[in-house]
This record gives sequence, C-alpha cells and structure tokens, in this order.
Amino acid sequence: MKKIVIYINQFFGQIGGEEKADCGPSIVSGAVGPAQALQNMLNGGQITHTVICGDNFMASHKDEALKRIAAFLEGKEFDIMAAGPAFRAGRYGVCCGEICRFVHEKYGVQAVTSMHEENPGVAMFKEEPFYIMKGGASAAKMRQDAAAMAGIVNKMISGEEILWGDAE
Repeated sequence: MKKIVIYINQFFGQIGGEEKADCGPSIVSGAVGPAQALQNMLNGGQITHTVICGDNFMASHKDEALKRIAAFLEGKEFDIMAAGPAFRAGRYGVCCGEICRFVHEKYGVQAVTSMHEENPGVAMFKEEPFYIMKGGASAAKMRQDAAAMAGIVNKMISGEEILWGDAE
C-alpha cells in the first residue's frame, strides 16, 4: 500500500481562519478535513499524516516552516505528497506549490496539488516537476477538486501513465 502525506492550511486543518494564519506547522496522524474526502477516493493508498501550517507562517517564514516540516517527516516513509486543494486562494496556492517542490526535491517523491487557473501559484510553479490539477474557484468545488487529485494519485499508485495538461 502506498503511503501519502497531505499538506493543508490552518483553515482546512480545523485550527481557525485568518486569525490563525500565523500558526506554525504541525503534523497529525491520518487524514484531517479535506484529506478525508481524498482518502475515500483512493485505491490502494493511505494518507498516513496531515501536515498543517498557517498561510501567513509559510509565506513569511518559508525556510523555517520547511525546516520544521522536514523534521516532522524525518523517519516517516511515504511515496506521494498531496497539497490542498487551494482553489483561487493565492497564499494557499503558493504554500501548496512550495511544499510540493520541497518534498519532491528533498525526498524524490511524486507530488500533486490543485489550484484554480487564476491562482498565482499556477504561474509560479508551472515549470516544476509536480502536478497542478485545474481546480475550482472556491471551496464549493472541494469534492470535484479532491476527485481530480485522487485520479492522479491513483495513477501514481498503480503506475499508470499520467498525461499532461488538459488531458488529465
């Protein structure tokens, strides 16, 4: 069974809204918030941990946030990193892109996120070696965005060919 770690922000991590956007990273076992929806759509994969970090903390203290997250992940086996979905939320999209790039570079694992095409994270990370699924503008599209991410993760799990761009 493939092991998956997911990254979500403070809001979806059930810590709080904008007033908690400065909270530093934490890690919990299992799937939290939208990760539960993603987990229910996976075939042969298990979300073992959820990393939660405030959008402001990641944006303002990226190096510190990534250092702490690396410490959390030390000794944990995982095959895939998922992040978000981030919708049109700019800070969140950038944070999802940063964690996908970091984990891919440091651990060599495949990574996937989802963002609305207007999210600045799409332009920032479009050349990176991870997948950015085309997402909805708001959390009202959570199920559809989670399903798109699950489709790619399921292909990663099964070793099926992953197509690029609009084909996926």
